[in-house]
Amino acid sequence: MDEEKRNGLVTMALLGTAVFLMIFINSKITSYATAPAEPRAISVTEKRREKEEKPPEEIYVHVCGKVRHPGVYTMMEGNIAINAVEAAGGVTKGGDPDRVNMARPLKNGDKIEIPAAKEEKPDPERRRPEARGGGERKIEFPVNLNSADRREIEMIPGIGRATAERIAAYRADNGTIQSLDELENIPGIRKKTVEECRKYMTTE
Repeated sequence: MDEEKRNGLVTMALLGTAVFLMIFINSKITSYATAPAEPRAISVTEKRREKEEKPPEEIYVHVCGKVRHPGVYTMMEGNIAINAVEAAGGVTKGGDPDRVNMARPLKNGDKIEIPAAKEEKPDPERRRPEARGGGERKIEFPVNLNSADRREIEMIPGIGRATAERIAAYRADNGTIQSLDELENIPGIRKKTVEECRKYMTTE
């Protein structure tokens, strides 16, 4: 075989190889282009962001009891009980909001009822067993906070043992209690407690 024929065969082989490689590469590119994309995982942060961006929905809440304007109110998701009570005009005189959890989150269909304040009506002469001796102690109201002992103070309606001990300790440290309003200076005694017990106590 002469030199010219050998060169022609080599050239043809190279061209065939080049054509094959071009066809193979083109087929791979086409397969990658048409392959379905893998689903992208949604991160926890993205899910939280979607939830935060969702606008709050309207809910309906029934507010009744000792409020100025009882009725059904449209509130927004995320409101708490006190928001519904305020929408109803607030608590009226004689209501006891402390018996309702005002921080409770609202949900659709909730009923918020403000009860009436309880009025304790003790006997004019209240009796309680003595801590010692097994007898009974007779007490008359109002109780003089400056002369009564701890057990007598404890018998005042609305005053428990712990509060009676605080009053007795305050009197021992500060001397004569000048007025019932002074009781608000004692830790643990609220203005509401003083007002509720005022008719059963005196400082004179």
